[in-house]
Amino acid sequence: MQITITEEVQPTIFKAEFVFQSERPVFNSTYSSPMISVIDKNVTFAFNGLNPILKTTNTFYDNLSAIVSFYAYYALGVDYDSFRINGGEPYFQRCMDVITSLPANYANDEGWKNDGAGRRNRYWLTENVLNPRLRQFRQAYYEYHRLSLDKMFDEPDKSRAILLSAITSMGQANNDYPNTYLMQMFSDTKKDEIVEIFKIGDKGQKTKVKTIMSVIDPSRSDKYNTLN
Repeated sequence: MQITITEEVQPTIFKAEFVFQSERPVFNSTYSSPMISVIDKNVTFAFNGLNPILKTTNTFYDNLSAIVSFYAYYALGVDYDSFRINGGEPYFQRCMDVITSLPANYANDEGWKNDGAGRRNRYWLTENVLNPRLRQFRQAYYEYHRLSLDKMFDEPDKSRAILLSAITSMGQANNDYPNTYLMQMFSDTKKDEIVEIFKIGDKGQKTKVKTIMSVIDPSRSDKYNTLN
């Protein structure tokens, strides 16, 4: 976690940009797979240098504690989802508990609110991952990590084929619920990993990955087009 203060609104009130990243070790390798890579620019908080950062679930203490707790729970959720189908559900529910504990003046904050055209904030990240329309994505997320990456050392060709199947399922989930923040965060986090894995895939695999990922992540189609 990296916090960059962008504005001192008052002596103890700040605007900031938060960068959250997490990784997961891959079995039988020295490689760690990126799990979260998010830049959160919608952050305003009060801090006087003495405030403790408190674990937040059902009780609101302050906005900084709520945001740090939210991303800690979310990181646990994606990690557990990668080891067991829907294994992260309790942690994603805690993310929603953090949101429902917010007082009205924070619930309408840009980083938390559940309306607006952008739908790119903490609320929508939680809504997406808990939405039944993206259950297929979460099963594919498990297959991506546990059935593919974790077995890549022993069975690279089979694991690459399983990974392609998982990405295909993610593409179908994206069709069912298009333009979600969850899909954006997935592609932000995994884009380089996907390209590197399929650089040594066969032509048919490369073509399928290019096609699917260019729909999920159209702003980076040039990156996926390097798979040729």
